[in-house]
Amino acid sequence: MKQRIWITAMAVVFILLAGCTLGAPKDSGEFIRGEAVVEDVEILFLESFPLGVHAVASGYLPDPCTEIDEISVERKRNHFEVLITTVREAEVMCAQVLEAFEQNIPLDVYGLPAGDYTVTVNGIDAEFTFTQDNSLPDS
Repeated sequence: MKQRIWITAMAVVFILLAGCTLGAPKDSGEFIRGEAVVEDVEILFLESFPLGVHAVASGYLPDPCTEIDEISVERKRNHFEVLITTVREAEVMCAQVLEAFEQNIPLDVYGLPAGDYTVTVNGIDAEFTFTQDNSLPDS
């Protein structure tokens, strides 16, 4: 009977440990790195001329110990690709509750010609249009 309880307890521990590693972000030793889960992206136009444009990304982090690490923005023609990465200490115990975030990301739009533009933040798209060139008139 005792052996059966011990085997059952070991099986439960094994299953719990296996579940903790499935789908986990990349572990780089002391830190666990990943990507933020973005659920929505909105475009915010600043009241200025030339126009300033920000992408406002909202979503969640896997736990309160995970933080936004870096935000990279790359533009290719009419498309902005934004990547929000995360980091957390690997050995820290943390409550397993989702942590909401909202991140304001300025886009370098000065001098862009009139046209349609797409912004993708961690796989979520938003669009905006310039009806005229976004630069100061020549003096």
